[in-house]
Amino acid sequence: MNTLAKPSAGIEVLIFRNPNKGELSITPSKGRGKVIDRISLRIQEVVDAFKDGGFRNLLRKRFYFNRVLTPCEMDLESLPDLEKPILDEPYRIVQLTEDLVESDKLSFPVRSRHLKTKVKMKEGLTCFVLLKEHAIVGDIWCDCSGGPDGRASHDDLAWLGIENRPGEVYGFDMFIDPKERGSNLAGPFMKAFLYALKNKGFRRTYGYYWSDYLPALWMHRILKFKEREQMRVWRFLSLRGGKPVGRSGRQ
Repeated sequence: MNTLAKPSAGIEVLIFRNPNKGELSITPSKGRGKVIDRISLRIQEVVDAFKDGGFRNLLRKRFYFNRVLTPCEMDLESLPDLEKPILDEPYRIVQLTEDLVESDKLSFPVRSRHLKTKVKMKEGLTCFVLLKEHAIVGDIWCDCSGGPDGRASHDDLAWLGIENRPGEVYGFDMFIDPKERGSNLAGPFMKAFLYALKNKGFRRTYGYYWSDYLPALWMHRILKFKEREQMRVWRFLSLRGGKPVGRSGRQ
């Protein structure tokens, strides 16, 4: 059975539930299968990163030093009521579920984003997708472990120095189909994502953006995210670290 709910204008959340338990049932990968899934995902991410921006883009994602990022947060309870839809037709936001992924009713823009859903959803992470009819043209991930009464536990939280509390969620890894970039979708998609979280009962969300990436900087400021202390970070493959460097000058 599935339930289609429209809690606010422009927000559409499609939730598939287990008819026996009334809740979404996700079976974690075990043993060798889980390792193979992760390896396949990493290989495909490398391939897609190279296709999207060449060797330079690939290196920038896996190797960097002395790069500045800005952690930020949003009080979801401060969001005003919507007077008109956020997303224009034919776009809509949907909460992705394992049932929907396995049904093959949706098409993904790149293979790595499809593989990511199969790996990350089994780890308890949540994905919202931006649909253009039946094609996924964007996605964004979040850790809302346990719902509004639980606590997120994503590895980024310790890295960013964020102490997550019940009712708070960590959003990360927004992606827009390269063919749709330039269509001004990132801002409305992020805004719809924030209202979807609010409608699910969350009070606050955290995230970060790279301070040298101006489109992300302006999007977060236009949406009135509160900026936290900036960090100067490094990464070598899966190893990473960093330290605070002070506030960005905007609260």
